[in-house]
Amino acid sequence: MIKKVFAQGKEVVLPPLEIPGPFGKVVQAFNAGHNFGFIIGNIFKVILIAGGLWTLFQLFQAGLNWISSGGEAKAVEAARNRLTYALLGIFIIAASWGLIILVEQMFGACFGFSCEIDLTQFANPD
Repeated sequence: MIKKVFAQGKEVVLPPLEIPGPFGKVVQAFNAGHNFGFIIGNIFKVILIAGGLWTLFQLFQAGLNWISSGGEAKAVEAARNRLTYALLGIFIIAASWGLIILVEQMFGACFGFSCEIDLTQFANPD
């Protein structure tokens, strides 16, 4: 893979950057724009997945609180509130995921959910 670099109107062709990996394998390095976009997209994904896991934990905890409330009105109400907020959290996470994909599709933006991020397209002057 040969990348073109433009400097002062002259076209310079650079060879691909290869980095020796473990066990003698050669790993071809990606460009910086691709890596940055890839990292940002993965950070969004990790945050949404962590939020989903936390919400599932809260659902489980609300169920345990409800079962162990022993019929006390305050404990049942607290468990019901926790359950309501956990379900609201799942809805917000799903809506956030869907909104990101909708924005990607409608405006041609790319945050790494439904397309591959490549920020180097903005660096090329053509």
